[in-house]
Amino acid sequence: GDGDGDGDGDGDGDGDGDPSTTGLTTGPITTGSPTTGDGDGDGDGDGDGDGDIVWDFTAIYGVTNRDDDDEGGTYDFLEFPFAGDDDFSALLLDATTLAQVPSGGSVEITLAGAVDDIRVWDGQNIVAGANSMSNTWSFSPSGADQVFDIEFGEYFAQGTLTIRMLDDTDTELASTTIPAEASPLVLNHHLQPAEAFWVVAVTFNGGSNNNSMVADFQNEFGAEYTSASGFTYGGDVWIQDEVEFATQIGNQGQRQDVIIDSIRDRGLDDFAEDIQGGLYAVDTWGSAGTENSCDSFGNLEITPPLTANGVDYPFGRIYWGNGGSGCQMTPTLRNFLIAQQVQAPVEVDTSWLCVGHADEFASFIPDPNSPKGFKLLFADVDEAWALLQTMPGNTFLPRYDNTHNHDTVNSILTDGELVSRNNNLQANTLDPILVQMKADFGLDDSDIILIPSLFERCGGNSYNVALIPGMPNLIVGNEPGEPIKLMVPDPFMRSNTNDQSSDPFIADFRNRMPASYGTDDVIFTDDWYVYHAGLGEVHCGTNVRRTPSTTTWWDTADHLTN
Repeated sequence: GDGDGDGDGDGDGDGDGDPSTTGLTTGPITTGSPTTGDGDGDGDGDGDGDGDIVWDFTAIYGVTNRDDDDEGGTYDFLEFPFAGDDDFSALLLDATTLAQVPSGGSVEITLAGAVDDIRVWDGQNIVAGANSMSNTWSFSPSGADQVFDIEFGEYFAQGTLTIRMLDDTDTELASTTIPAEASPLVLNHHLQPAEAFWVVAVTFNGGSNNNSMVADFQNEFGAEYTSASGFTYGGDVWIQDEVEFATQIGNQGQRQDVIIDSIRDRGLDDFAEDIQGGLYAVDTWGSAGTENSCDSFGNLEITPPLTANGVDYPFGRIYWGNGGSGCQMTPTLRNFLIAQQVQAPVEVDTSWLCVGHADEFASFIPDPNSPKGFKLLFADVDEAWALLQTMPGNTFLPRYDNTHNHDTVNSILTDGELVSRNNNLQANTLDPILVQMKADFGLDDSDIILIPSLFERCGGNSYNVALIPGMPNLIVGNEPGEPIKLMVPDPFMRSNTNDQSSDPFIADFRNRMPASYGTDDVIFTDDWYVYHAGLGEVHCGTNVRRTPSTTTWWDTADHLTN
């Protein structure tokens, strides 16, 4: 408006009645009505031409209130607000903006969308959403900021808040609609910094124990490492299978850590609740009693951030194994993860494995020097044959003699059934899976490190498990300010079990690692009797909580959401 003050009172901002320049509010999510003419040509009576109403408010992107901050046994969305509850988002209507409401006017706000999963509080009073009588409320400005608390009860609950300025006759003067959305649940990947580590410490009848692996984790990670009691948890060592750590973040600095608690419900069933301590939300999808091996979370993995087929995935992509008939992730959890959208899940074939978990043959590790920032470690049979053939055939292998009926390298190389089994796996299973992963994750050969691996029969003829401890089945320890460390199962491909320096598979693995890893950054830990002989490896028997990504899902992942 030019404020020429011709006194026609049309409030169109230039005082000449030109309909093309009416004073509508503007902005990417703002609609509005013309300002009211008052005789000076700009609609506000001062002749300065600034009659447009500025009616903008900040969008709400929050976290769910599904944790238990007061440790009362009820998650916080089911309670009235209390002092320690830190998962609300503030809807701030600032005094400067509210000062534009005319005398006798009011502000009306309407909540729409997933109203059963969102709640709005005015102090201790619910004014809209779940448990309210209405989803619209209003107030008259008092000259101060007006703040309402927005609370979310479900992951990725999507709503809107329409905020209207009304005059004393309830005529709309301006209106704007802002998003009010809860964070999707985002599963953590290996590039995120490690904050805490767990291993279940056990000693079984007969003397089998994991003392050596526990000592390695204590030595490498110090105060960030915790031993869970095998006695408390019934000797259940598979802590990766019981819980998966995930996070949510909001645009007001909120962080909520979430533990997905598996329906496997074995000895570690209470672990998530035991460590909750008001720090985590604990949720389970699916029903105990319906579980199978593919419901364990060694079968629930996440890539680092990547771009595939022209689509950017700033939080990576979830992948899990399809174990065939009788081994499928519960549809409740599978559908929930798909509905989170930002990590667009992928399914890979694990029907050829006895246990059926995706972590048995593939893992992503950080590589700060590579263009993508990571490498994929992937099991490869041909590399194992080639490496074994460089070893003296009469090399005695005490551990393999003990548990696999192969006493020498020649015993492995000349086992016709083993050779045929693994060659078929390479051609008909591993190669096709790698082709799929390259396509789904946007990888090329330079992003992949092949790891010498062999598998043996497990149960039925079509099922397999690692013969050589599955070295991709590892843990990434990347504490802030410390070198990235890999905790890898010791392959024990040597005569002297105490001398890792004599093991060609250890030397070969270290040589395959990116240059960013020093010799001391790759730690080979003894998981043989408790884990490897129990059909698992290091990753299966450990767990890590990681710092959430600071990536703003509401901006960088909006192309993945509806």
